Amino acid sequence: MNIQARKTGITILSGIVIAAVLLATPGLVPERSPLSAAPAYAAKTSGWEKQNNGTWKYYVKSKAVTGWQQIGGKWYFFSSN
Repeated sequence: MNIQARKTGITILSGIVIAAVLLATPGLVPERSPLSAAPAYAAKTSGWEKQNNGTWKYYVKSKAVTGWQQIGGKWYFFSSN
């Protein structure tokens, strides 16, 4: 095995070790990184949820509704943003 092949092998092995350490150590990889499968937050499955900015969203099957919606006999309008 020549020197260039050894350097390439060491580089690949180093990358694998670093990736394994990052994935195995909580807090080193941000929750919303491409390396993480789950989002940092979980949307409410169904019902009302107060947002950080003080507004409210209504969820059905984990998806925020938009437009006019009748909920509990009352009509509400939800913007798309």
